Amino acid sequence: MNEDEFEKQVGNNDDFIEDIILSAGRNLSFEKRLKCLHQSDRIDQLYGCLRCTGFEERIGWLSNLQSYELFNEERRGFVSALNLYSIGEVGDRFEVSLIYPPYFYVETKLGREKDVYAYLSKRYHNRCLSFDLIAKEDLGN
Repeated sequence: MNEDEFEKQVGNNDDFIEDIILSAGRNLSFEKRLKCLHQSDRIDQLYGCLRCTGFEERIGWLSNLQSYELFNEERRGFVSALNLYSIGEVGDRFEVSLIYPPYFYVETKLGREKDVYAYLSKRYHNRCLSFDLIAKEDLGN
């Protein structure tokens, strides 16, 4: 497929790359983010990479991965996901999206970890899926 045919089916590639960069910063409107997702799916289909949505077992070799967001119809919102691109046993290409909950780390003063953990788990028990106490090393110092 040449570049003109690609632009006819997908649109201007420069605009698409710009949209992806903005989408990562979440500066896009709801409609624009949804349009980017549909455009990304069309590009994957043009390159022969089909999205697996069922629960069928497939064997393949992981060839690439990238962060992604999916639209959740039930909640009418976006969820974080990881797209796993694979090459199947017969040379076919497919992708699987793995949804994961957002997370963040909180740094505490030494010796106060358990106090902060207890406070956060008590204060936000109904808003968070889980709390974990994890030791990390700050490589910046």
